[in-house]
Amino acid sequence: MIKKITIFTAISLVSVSCATAPISDKLLNNISSGTDIGIAENPSDQSNLYYLENGIYQRLQTRYKSSNSQLANAQKVVDDWAASWKNTTGGKVTSAMTQMLLNVSTSGYLPKDYEKTALASYRALNHIDLNSWENARVEIKKMYQTEVAIQNYNQALYNKAEADRPAYQAEAQKNQIYNQLMNKFNTSGLNSPNVLALKNSYQSAFSHYLAGFVFEALGEVSLARPGYVNALKLNPNDTLSKKSITNLDNNQTVKPGYTNLLIIQEVGHAPKIKTTLIPFVFNYNIGNKKKTCINSINLFFPELVPDMQANNIYNYSIDASQAACSVVGDWGTALSIAASVAGVYLDSMSESTWVLLPSKIYLNRIQIPYGTHTININVNGHNYTKTITLNAPYQILDMRIVQNKVFFMNQQ
Repeated sequence: MIKKITIFTAISLVSVSCATAPISDKLLNNISSGTDIGIAENPSDQSNLYYLENGIYQRLQTRYKSSNSQLANAQKVVDDWAASWKNTTGGKVTSAMTQMLLNVSTSGYLPKDYEKTALASYRALNHIDLNSWENARVEIKKMYQTEVAIQNYNQALYNKAEADRPAYQAEAQKNQIYNQLMNKFNTSGLNSPNVLALKNSYQSAFSHYLAGFVFEALGEVSLARPGYVNALKLNPNDTLSKKSITNLDNNQTVKPGYTNLLIIQEVGHAPKIKTTLIPFVFNYNIGNKKKTCINSINLFFPELVPDMQANNIYNYSIDASQAACSVVGDWGTALSIAASVAGVYLDSMSESTWVLLPSKIYLNRIQIPYGTHTININVNGHNYTKTITLNAPYQILDMRIVQNKVFFMNQQ
């Protein structure tokens, strides 16, 4: 596994428009209020980002087939990209990197690394809710393949940066401007505890735990264990993965007449990205006479606008017995590192991002008898109740909380 790579690149470009306008607060308010919104209708431009957002919206409405249809449109772009990086090849680094950072083409939005893996995870969840575990397995395997492609691509970027470093440092003017830039702006955030705790910006503890759960449900213990182990590596304080590994090793996974119920609580929405314009005045020497010339350019830096609801954990009960959530995944943190790694100095910066992803994900897993059960949850004074029927050894209940609204998603 490649440790996270931070690459600062100075690129001289004319202004570039954003691929798709970021999802609006009004749209989030409509989702929270239960209004059936226009995102489900014909958009003015059906970009890949639209397919991602609409895919999640359709899932919230328990339209799982429609959700997967939308997500499949975005998956085509990811599959094409991943196919070119099954093996590390450096020939496409420059063009692919520019496309990734700028998202110049509206229809060609390439999901960010963490979005690529999240895409496969949500397609797997949709298949599970349609009672198609085998199709969920296909998506999990695709997620693994995508992670390999991302790893190869990041390694190629690192290799290229290392190869270019001597020539870049040898050019006095470029080196002088770079040093002024580094001295002017505070980049200490890249060394924050949250960033340093992550091994990379694309793997999700939640996605790997889900992989373990899917393989376990299919009776493939040899594949289930690595899923839980990877989830634990990504989140060393995760007691749920530890317990799942122990149960696998001790063959204590299935109890006759009981369901292994995986409860997923998704909170809030992913941080939005907005650009901050910073005028940068610098000087450089001209020719052999070493005359100093003062110049200025406008730099656009990404700034995250987090969802404050992500700080909350909402307790719930099942048949009046309290069930506590245990933290496994944190896509909010993954988004933060992704934004940091992509924090390059450009004349323009795209604000496009998959906002309808959750900010945080909490997991709990219980064994509960077959039959009908009631889940109760209170969100900011609003009570919600969901009745579910358990009739299989492995099932999933997904609760998505957006502002004061709870969306329940479970198998049909």
